[in-house]
Amino acid sequence: VISHVIIGLKSVKGTKQLKLDPAIYEALQQEKVSTGDVIYIEANSGSVKRVGRCDAYATEFDLEAEEYVPLPKGDVHKRKEIVQDVTLHDLDSANAKPVGGHDL
Repeated sequence: VISHVIIGLKSVKGTKQLKLDPAIYEALQQEKVSTGDVIYIEANSGSVKRVGRCDAYATEFDLEAEEYVPLPKGDVHKRKEIVQDVTLHDLDSANAKPVGGHDL
């Protein structure tokens, strides 16, 4: 049983080690995250998105065609605001088909 996950994150401005919930371990495995990958972790949901491989690792030989991306420039902890436009129809549709069988 995994009690927690310790992950090291690096950006141009520094490095941080985070102790995360064990549920994130499965998300890391699903995205096939390894050392040198650039990832985005959604703090609220715990979802992990693999953005690509850091271009510092471009000299390594990989059989798979990798997308190389630059090392993130900002701080390791960064807030990202996501704005989603929702129409009244979207709200009506969501309420007409509630998830889990409960009305909103």
